[in-house]
Amino acid sequence: MVGSDSVGSYFGLPNAACFSFSPISVARFSVTRLKKAASIDQTFTVKIPPQSAYFLMLYLQDTYHCDIDQFGSRTPVRYYPKGSICLVDIAVGASICLHADLDALAFRLPRALFNELTRLGNEAQLDELQCKRGHSDSVISNLGVALLQFFETTSSDATSPDACRHIALAVCAHLIHCYGNTPLRSADQIGVFDLVGGNNGSFPNSD
Repeated sequence: MVGSDSVGSYFGLPNAACFSFSPISVARFSVTRLKKAASIDQTFTVKIPPQSAYFLMLYLQDTYHCDIDQFGSRTPVRYYPKGSICLVDIAVGASICLHADLDALAFRLPRALFNELTRLGNEAQLDELQCKRGHSDSVISNLGVALLQFFETTSSDATSPDACRHIALAVCAHLIHCYGNTPLRSADQIGVFDLVGGNNGSFPNSD
């Protein structure tokens, strides 16, 4: 379950479990399970290299960390409660400093994946997502709980891409709908939500 799409190495966790697959066409959805204990009286710096993607963190337990800008300046340490999210564009990379234990799910979501999704539903292409830090999002929290089962099971059927494809698409659709520059239409109007809820995991080509 550890592959090239894992973000674990950025957090000093090279063996962190990761699920990665292409839910629509080519672009890959990946989610990494992060559990890192803080060292006494020490912090840990995380550096995520630039890439054409968004980085989403769902906090499974309360934690504290600060941002580090491209010049090395640090923001005040911020509290991130259980169930909250952090959503950032990593086109120029990102860096944080952990000040407490981290228990989270980390998603790497390529821009290409959002473009495939909007084409699937005949929607306007995404320009950008709003940056969020410590933001309460019950939908992502609930979807994250559903994803946790894939890290806790030993069944190959339960961990197959088909088993979590609907969840992956629901995560991306929710982010576009709530934080996109051009929100998706309501769930009863847009085809992609019909696909998330039905079709038994069968999706048309994105071209």
